[in-house]
Amino acid sequence: MVTMTNHIHSYSLQAFPTEKILKEFKPVRGFVARGAIELPPGQEELLRIAKRNRKDDELGWQDPVVLPDVRPLFDAIAKRLGYDPALLAEGKGDTGKPGHDWFTYGHNGGFPLLIRWKPGQGSLLLSIAVTPSQHDSVLIVSVLADEAGRDTLLQVADVLQGIEVTSEQPETIDITVGDTLQKVKIASLGQGTTWFVDCPQILFGLPENRQLNALRRRELERLAFSLPLTIKTPEEIQKERSHWTDFRPPGPNELRIERFLETTLDFGPDEPISESIIKEIYRESCDLAGSAMSFAMDEALGAKNCGEVRASQQLIWKEKLDVEATERRNKLHREANGVEYSGRKREIRRVSLGADVRVTPSDILRDTRPVAKMSGGNLDTSVDLLENLFREIYRLSDANCVSVIENQRQKPTLPIRGEAILPPLAKQYEDTVIEYRRVEDLKSPYASAHRGLPVRVDKRLIVWRDGDTQALAADFFHLPATKDTHVTNLQRVPIPKS
Repeated sequence: MVTMTNHIHSYSLQAFPTEKILKEFKPVRGFVARGAIELPPGQEELLRIAKRNRKDDELGWQDPVVLPDVRPLFDAIAKRLGYDPALLAEGKGDTGKPGHDWFTYGHNGGFPLLIRWKPGQGSLLLSIAVTPSQHDSVLIVSVLADEAGRDTLLQVADVLQGIEVTSEQPETIDITVGDTLQKVKIASLGQGTTWFVDCPQILFGLPENRQLNALRRRELERLAFSLPLTIKTPEEIQKERSHWTDFRPPGPNELRIERFLETTLDFGPDEPISESIIKEIYRESCDLAGSAMSFAMDEALGAKNCGEVRASQQLIWKEKLDVEATERRNKLHREANGVEYSGRKREIRRVSLGADVRVTPSDILRDTRPVAKMSGGNLDTSVDLLENLFREIYRLSDANCVSVIENQRQKPTLPIRGEAILPPLAKQYEDTVIEYRRVEDLKSPYASAHRGLPVRVDKRLIVWRDGDTQALAADFFHLPATKDTHVTNLQRVPIPKS
């Protein structure tokens, strides 16, 4: 098996300048390529056996590891841009081309790789990850580029697409790169390799002579290497989608955008796409590439280690199911969805949750429901601890709310204390179940992943109420300058001492 350390001398992921990237990097285009990794004869079957037995007996089997040789990919990029391939493999910054930098960061000497690429004035983030599927292992290459780095992405996108299985008869198009036109070939993904089931994709209907009209040709040149493309005749598309009920393929020179802004858009042969939709397609391409990066990084760092997540998932199915456990788990999912996906469209997600959060065991969630209390002289209900925890998490990333950290740490230089003298009757109006919150620094910070970037989880948010025997807590990373927040490791902790 190929050993990555023979040719990749990367920095540790923990050395990646995440806070600098979150503050300064503004991606405008994204691209994702996905291809199978070829293993020596016999190893694919052994890999499947290892995965199956690992699932049945976690104590007896170690996780299998696939280490691909990505030198051909680096060599192809170097050849296209005039870099020194040996320097790219070293990943220490030098490319052999003045003004162009290439820094490689890896996880435990292997994958995923995260590359900071500065080709002159622009900036790109390149992620190379291995993800196991049911039958084989897959290499996922994701790229994000800012405005100044967009041309470089377009220069190498067809090189990156080379790892995919594509259909025959690729289309030759002109890509505008700076002041020049670059001729590249672009093809539909081969049948059976469409991995983008839930993401938007663009379908071009080819006429019988397999020549798009001038309008569609110009749009293809602008939309290439953004969202996944299918460029085939209506008959070829219909054949691939034969299992779809009532599916109608786009006709000759028609264009369709599927699963786009929660709908499907069709454009006739002479109906152009508006600039606003093209910009939204570019934004969706960034979201697709960012999601691919996040998935790869979560596999490595998402919950301190993936074994803990799997153990938690298995524990859930072994738990005793009852009304409280079921209600609490549903409550967790609702709160998690609300905080993680709020405002996702048209703006950058600032909150992310570790892979372990949604599989938190029910024992941690029990006794977090509201309880009866007296407040203002009336019977009332207390806060829901889960709801309260996620409300405080949302405050961390909401510019319209006061951060729980800032609220806790902002103290006057000359604090003035006092005491109220109240009549005896006021005692009856006290809140009998007061809620509390606290943020503490972790004694042992650890690594996790936020939006595909490694982060240092170094704080703990704790919430509790009067009468609770334990507090509910979550560990998190927070960058005040951008409000980026990553939350992981829901747990029960002792009630903090005053």
